[in-house]
Amino acid sequence: MFETVNNIKSAVEKLSKELLVSSASPNTGLIKEAMNTDAALVSALSDDTLSSYILVLGQYLVMLQYNENTYNINYMLYSNALNFEIAKIIFKDIEANKLKTEKAKRSYVILNYEEIQDLQAKVLLAQAESMLLENMGKACGEFLNSLKKEKSCRDSEWQRGQGNGKNY
Repeated sequence: MFETVNNIKSAVEKLSKELLVSSASPNTGLIKEAMNTDAALVSALSDDTLSSYILVLGQYLVMLQYNENTYNINYMLYSNALNFEIAKIIFKDIEANKLKTEKAKRSYVILNYEEIQDLQAKVLLAQAESMLLENMGKACGEFLNSLKKEKSCRDSEWQRGQGNGKNY
């Protein structure tokens, strides 16, 4: 089963490289700067700075989504591997088969097989990582859209010739 998991992970990694989604590495300093910008000061940002923030947050959004997908894949693969390995052991283990419920059998296997405990730890870590990234892309996208709206408003003002002396 672990060979299958590793083969799938390798295939996903290869596809990610082909699609260039794993190559996004936005400027972390600029991301921090954008994220720490006081909302009251956004209108005072220069157009160049605003454009830089929009670009880097777009790159960051791609990276976040890629990472979320990767962690979701890991969680799914490890969960399936855990279930498969537990089922194999239950099938072979005479003591586990004496237990009446599936929950009791699973608990018995988890408590008595160290390799299952290790795999369960991987599942729990993958689940935690997946949960950490859940909805982060949405939050980043909303922030990005607010900056785009500011840029769009400026562009509209500039096109109407109503600029107020800002660096358009």
